[in-house]
Amino acid sequence: MIRPIQTEYDGHRFRSRLEARWAVFFNEMGWVYHYEAEGYTFVYQGEVVKGYLPDFFVPKLDAFVEVKGPLMTEVETFKLCGLCENHDKNGYAFREIPKEHGDNKFASEKVYGPILRTHIFKYDGINKALDKARKARFEYGEKG
Repeated sequence: MIRPIQTEYDGHRFRSRLEARWAVFFNEMGWVYHYEAEGYTFVYQGEVVKGYLPDFFVPKLDAFVEVKGPLMTEVETFKLCGLCENHDKNGYAFREIPKEHGDNKFASEKVYGPILRTHIFKYDGINKALDKARKARFEYGEKG
């Protein structure tokens, strides 16, 4: 298992370079984001979830965003779905920065009730923002 590398960018210390790259994407899109802004405690499907700290809240999407590598566990999915239901917000699981599709869109997963399903994002400027995020370098104190 590859360990994440904590990364500084945009005044935050991200837990991984992947999170920092998604922050680059949000900035390039002009979308305000809040990184690990608040922990949540709530009840979902009869279970108490304490101290859940989502990676991002993105007001433009009215959504909590979890950044995960190739796989989101059942527990992580349960927590994200519960948070979204309890706060009447959207929820997304973002993976690795996707390659360009050529038509300003990419696929992620969106919370639909208690499960995640494929969702297509399509906005002007996505290709440029994805490219910038993919190419972001944080070695040697670089800032993205």
